[in-house]
Order: sequence, then C-alpha cells, then structure tokens
Amino acid sequence: MTDSEYLSLMYRRIFRAGLKHIMVDTRWPVFEEVFYGFDIERVMSMSDDALEDLMKDRRIIRHWGKIKSVRANTQRFFDLLQSADIFGASRMTGQMKPLQDSGWN
Repeated sequence: MTDSEYLSLMYRRIFRAGLKHIMVDTRWPVFEEVFYGFDIERVMSMSDDALEDLMKDRRIIRHWGKIKSVRANTQRFFDLLQSADIFGASRMTGQMKPLQDSGWN
C-alpha cells in the first residue's frame, strides 16, 4: 500500500465517522480528486483559500473540521515518516510494509 493509498483509507474512515458509510463511499472518488489523490506533498501545500473553496464544492461532504484536518494530519503523517519508521513505510519505495514485518507484532 502506498502512502497515498494509506492516507485515502484513513481519511475515508474519518469522513465516515457519524455518517452513513454509503454517503461517503459514493462521493469518495471526488474526495480523491480534490485532494490530489492524497499525494502528501500536494496536500501539504494546499493553501487556506484552497481548503475554504472546498466548502463550496457540493460534490463532497462539507465538514470544515474534517476538511482542514486533512492537511494538518497529512503534515503530521509526513513528519512521522521522516522521523521514524513508525508506520512501517519504506521511503525508498513509498510502499507500506505489512505490520508483521515492521516490528509491531
């Protein structure tokens, strides 16, 4: 699993919280579009104005707290990846390693 796939899965779970999963799932391709496929560098570089503009996009679930958390949590995820192999990610390949191979048994 790539870092972008991991982030997509994580944010999908976050946006599902408190909502009918089918509502989030049917809109998820648009979330991936507006958040650049959850590419770490592109999400981290989104401006405040870009995030605010998403509140006008009727194709997605417009929950301000969750939308702004995407950029903040992506930054935290990136920082963790840079400081330690916390998620079992290989920075050389951008691929997630299975937990049993990461020492988290």
